Amino acid sequence: MAEPPPTLEPPWPPSPSQLCWSVDLTGWRPGTREWYWLLRLLPPHEQLAIHAAGAEPRAGLASRLLQRRAVARLLSPPPAPPLPYDAVAIGRTRGNKPFALTPRRPASCANLTFNVSHTPAAVLLAADPVLLVGLHLSPPFRQTFAQLREAYDGTLSPREWERLEALPAAARVAAFRVAWAAKTAYVKARGDGMAFPLAEVEVVVGRRGGKAAVAPAGGGVSLARWEGGEMKALPLWRVDVMETGEAEEGEWPLLAVARGPVSDAVDSVGDFVKTFTRPRIPHGEIRARLLTELPPFEELSIADLVPPHMREEYLQITAILDRPFNPPVTRPLRNSSRRPEPQLLAGEGTEFDIPSWIHPKNAGVEEEERRYFCWQIM
Repeated sequence: MAEPPPTLEPPWPPSPSQLCWSVDLTGWRPGTREWYWLLRLLPPHEQLAIHAAGAEPRAGLASRLLQRRAVARLLSPPPAPPLPYDAVAIGRTRGNKPFALTPRRPASCANLTFNVSHTPAAVLLAADPVLLVGLHLSPPFRQTFAQLREAYDGTLSPREWERLEALPAAARVAAFRVAWAAKTAYVKARGDGMAFPLAEVEVVVGRRGGKAAVAPAGGGVSLARWEGGEMKALPLWRVDVMETGEAEEGEWPLLAVARGPVSDAVDSVGDFVKTFTRPRIPHGEIRARLLTELPPFEELSIADLVPPHMREEYLQITAILDRPFNPPVTRPLRNSSRRPEPQLLAGEGTEFDIPSWIHPKNAGVEEEERRYFCWQIM
C-alpha cells in the first residue's frame, strides 16, 4: 500500500511580535547638537563602539537606536507603555549577533531574536518572537563574475561554482548575489557570523521568471549543509531573498532574511541561548511558522527611534539646528597622564564633528589604548 502524502501544516497565524522595520538615512544630516543628543540615549560602551567603528557612524547610531526601540516595544507590548531605554540591555554573541539581555519575557516573545543590517543609505531590522532570524542587506557587486570567482572562492562550494558557471553568462553575477546574501543571513541568524565556513552550506540557485532565485514551498531559497560527508537539506530553515528596488536587476541592494529553529543557535558564551524560554519547538510548528510570510517593512523616521516621552524635546532640538550654539565638550571617564588625549575632530568625509580615531591627529592613539576611553557629554 502506498504511503499517504505528508501532511502540510497550514501557515502559522501572523504575530504582531514579528517586526520588519526600516530607516531611510539618505536625507538625514545630523548636526553636532542633534548627534550628541541622540548619542546620549545609548549606554557609554555603545557610544564608544560607534566612535571606534569609524566608517558610517550615522548608520551605526540609527542601528543601535532601532534595536532598542524594537526590544522596548516587544518586551512590553501595547497597551502597556514601552520599556525605558535604560531598562533595555543588549548583548552580542562572539559572532556579533545582537540579542536582548533584558530578563523580562512576555508569552508573546518566548524566544525573542532580532537582527540588523545597514548600508550608508538605510538600516533594516527583522525580529521574530520564536525563531532565529538573520538579516543581510547586500549592496550591488561591481565586479565581473571572474573577479567574484577569484575574490570569493572560499565562500561557495565547488558544486555551487559549477552550477553558477553552467548558467548563462548574464545570469551568473545575479545568481552569486542570491547565494552570498542567503548564506550571510543564515550565519547571522545562527549567531556565529563569518566564523562559519560558508562553503559548508549550499544555496540552490537557478532561474525562475527572469529572477536569479529558486523558491521551494513557502517562497524561500533552499539550503543544504555538509554533514558526515554528505549533503543534507535544512528543511527547518527558510531564506527569503528579494530586490529592494524596482530598477533593473542588480542595481539595488539585495535583501535576505533567514529564519530557523533556535536549537541551531551558536553561542559559545551561553548568554544568548539562556534567553530562550522555549528552546524546544515541535518541528510541525517550526514548519508552519516558516510558511507565514514576512510582514512588509514598515518605514520609521529618526524621531520614531526616540522614546515617546522624549520625542517632543528631540523635535524642538531639530527645529533650531540652524541657530548657533557651542559644541558639546567631551572628556574620557577613565584616563591617565600616560594615555594620549583624543581630540573632538571630524574624520575625513564626515559631515558632523565626532571623536574620530581615523583622523590624522589621532593616529598616535594605539589600538590597545582606545578601549580605555569612554566618552560622556558634559
